[in-house]
Amino acid sequence: MEHLKNLTSQQLVMAACGALVAAGAMLSGGSKLGYLPLALAVICGLGAFAKSKNR
Repeated sequence: MEHLKNLTSQQLVMAACGALVAAGAMLSGGSKLGYLPLALAVICGLGAFAKSKNR
């Protein structure tokens, strides 16, 4: 868990974008499992916002 604290806001945004692409591909195929990367993208986006706010 120590590595999560060292991530920059830019890295979190990149992870959120990748998760959104994966979620879009999965959800367009009709998979209900696509909501998992969508939730991960939201969490990464909120984390990036919180990290940038602390600057």
